[in-house]
Amino acid sequence: ATNAALESRLAGLAYCDTVLDVTWLTDANAIAGSAWDDGPSTSDGLVSWHSALDWASNLTVNGIGGWNLPSMDADGDDVVVDCRDIPEAVCRDNPYGYMFYHNGVTGVSPGPFAPHLQAYGYWAETETVPYEDIIAWLFTFGEGIQHPLGKTFFRHAWAVRSGDIAIFENGSLSQPLE
Repeated sequence: ATNAALESRLAGLAYCDTVLDVTWLTDANAIAGSAWDDGPSTSDGLVSWHSALDWASNLTVNGIGGWNLPSMDADGDDVVVDCRDIPEAVCRDNPYGYMFYHNGVTGVSPGPFAPHLQAYGYWAETETVPYEDIIAWLFTFGEGIQHPLGKTFFRHAWAVRSGDIAIFENGSLSQPLE
């Protein structure tokens, strides 16, 4: 069911995954060319983990903040699940894996995230226990694999926000918060 749970928000600037109740920035390489783009080129979108975290936490889209990098341990139990061979409900703990394996969004088939989704590694906010000081997780949209990597390496960053951003359409609440 490719893209079955993805609904456009903010006139196409974001997409809500209605199953995970998160909103993804449509431009999966929006960091490219920004002040946080600290990789080999200042316009390629390759960044260190610390720059990726800082960028996401400072991001505003149509006046809406609260963005971050996706967690690969959404339930906080210190287990990073690999979505390749597990039930859909268990994979919900890993938004990147869910995007790839259940929404069908890949580097080859980026769906509404074309042309910005890269078939390369994307940083997650999740650090690798017990090496939190130096290693974090990443997910690769070319092959659908995940692995830890040193935080000083350069990879891509994709912003996500908890909840459905539709409640903030046009910069104000369009429905009351519950």
